[in-house]
Amino acid sequence: MSVFVVVQGGQTNSQNSQKLKAVALSSCEAEFMAATTAACHALWLRSLASELTGVKPKPVTLFVDNKSAITLMKNPVFHGRSKHIDTRFHFIRECIEKGQIVVEFVNTGEQRANALTKALPGVNCVLCDSLGPDTASYVHCDVTKESDVASAVDVAVARHGKLDVMFSNAGVAEPRQKSFPDCEVDDFQRLMSVNVTGVFLATKYAARVMTPARQGSIVITASTASTTAGLVPHAYTCSKHAVVGLMRSAAAELGKHGIRVNCVSPHGVATPLAMAWLDLDKEAFEATIERSANLKGVRLGAEDVAEAVAYLAGDESRYVSGVNLLLDGGFTIAKGLA
Repeated sequence: MSVFVVVQGGQTNSQNSQKLKAVALSSCEAEFMAATTAACHALWLRSLASELTGVKPKPVTLFVDNKSAITLMKNPVFHGRSKHIDTRFHFIRECIEKGQIVVEFVNTGEQRANALTKALPGVNCVLCDSLGPDTASYVHCDVTKESDVASAVDVAVARHGKLDVMFSNAGVAEPRQKSFPDCEVDDFQRLMSVNVTGVFLATKYAARVMTPARQGSIVITASTASTTAGLVPHAYTCSKHAVVGLMRSAAAELGKHGIRVNCVSPHGVATPLAMAWLDLDKEAFEATIERSANLKGVRLGAEDVAEAVAYLAGDESRYVSGVNLLLDGGFTIAKGLA
């Protein structure tokens, strides 16, 4: 189990706990893999916060309680101790070399992530220092649990008086494509519970508070897999087709209450999740996407996705509803992945 907390301004803004589909032969390797997962999440949040605030992103400091793991992270050479670790977990080395991540040692008893295995009420959690504690706050939420989603919405309304935007972004993916005879129903249901049920619950509880206000924008992260098939694993493709259908159904009903509902569907962004699926590093991944792209001379980045979400959430799109906004440079209308 990988558990981590993202902290900004001395306070917590995000947490994550998940089972890693990998085997660690030591606590050092386990910390190494968990640190990579934490780094990916933190860098995404850093990029989103920078896009929303216009503040230049600063290096992320990662606190790890295993000195051997820290040494392994800072070693750019794939030596004997780490060569058997799945290549996707070596992403953290690249981040450290580029100065995006700074790793520091912390005693186990001082790890903020320990709060996730104990009661949470004593933890003071806010989104990020750049937004400020008066305007942003954190609430623990497992999107597969209805009570958690309901609580998150209730807290937002209680603290801020209303809910203008719901961004349903939580999602998971299968690591590899399997043929249908080899697919496990438990894996399928787990993915659907996050990718589809989570979106359903977010939409449901957002609609409950937006309807009386007669305004609001619900933005859902889908994928180009919502309009194509055969490029990514079956369950993921099913889930993204499903959320677009859910979005359209919600938009059809909620429009009369002044509520807009849309999806944003990115294509090939070089995230650790996508790179691991193709088993490519960042440069090779982007080169592969660029070769098959319809729109030449530009590469899709996380900032482009953030801008699209901000557009759909804001007043600039006040007459846009029921749309699946594809960020694919025309890929899905032109050809498949070469």
